Amino acid sequence: MTKKKKDKEEKPYFTVEFYLKTQPFQEDIIDKRFEIGRKIYNGMNHVMQNRYKEMVKTKEYRELISSKPATAKERKKRNARLFKIRKDNGFTINGFRDSKMYLPFKKNIDANTAQKIDERLWKAYEKYIFDGNCKTVHFQKYGTFNSLEGKT
Repeated sequence: MTKKKKDKEEKPYFTVEFYLKTQPFQEDIIDKRFEIGRKIYNGMNHVMQNRYKEMVKTKEYRELISSKPATAKERKKRNARLFKIRKDNGFTINGFRDSKMYLPFKKNIDANTAQKIDERLWKAYEKYIFDGNCKTVHFQKYGTFNSLEGKT
């Protein structure tokens, strides 16, 4: 007889929002950093769209995507080959994280924040490639990029 694990009780979470009392120069700094984040996102999106187009052009990738393996072993083999093709084209999470788009802006955006921007873009491409829920990954318009986060 095995013992069942006790279900963890869900604790309630609350969010408190406070209005920031900022000086005009502080608002300018925040706006500048959001705009830099948007530029990094759009620049990386442009690079990744080009990589994706080149990857899709290859005959092997198109054949693997269109194939329907019958057994689990064949499916595993196909997925391993697809992963290798994506890795060779720099189209993995690490390929996104290794971007150096933030270097011209390193006085305003640190590496951890830039990596989170790249991860945000990677999540959009995951939906595009793997889920098929979206038709394309869009660029961010001016003024729509309104949050930044760091990894730590």
